[in-house]
Amino acid sequence: MEVGALLHDLGRCKTHKIAHAVEGYRLARIEGIEPEISEIIKRHIGAGISKEEARSLGLPEDDYFPRSLEEKNRCSCR
Repeated sequence: MEVGALLHDLGRCKTHKIAHAVEGYRLARIEGIEPEISEIIKRHIGAGISKEEARSLGLPEDDYFPRSLEEKNRCSCR
């Protein structure tokens, strides 16, 4: 999805750390961006992060592995 590609780094307006994906997801949800796009933003960290790794990195405990093709194509940031 083009919108997901454009917004995948939305959270970098708040932080340039690994939490930018979580921050971008939060901002997207506040702005009413549809969940499918919000998930692209949240899951583009590297090749994915497990719940356990997220916890150790200080991120909300969640599965950050890309699932959709769009999420997998946007997973270069870490």
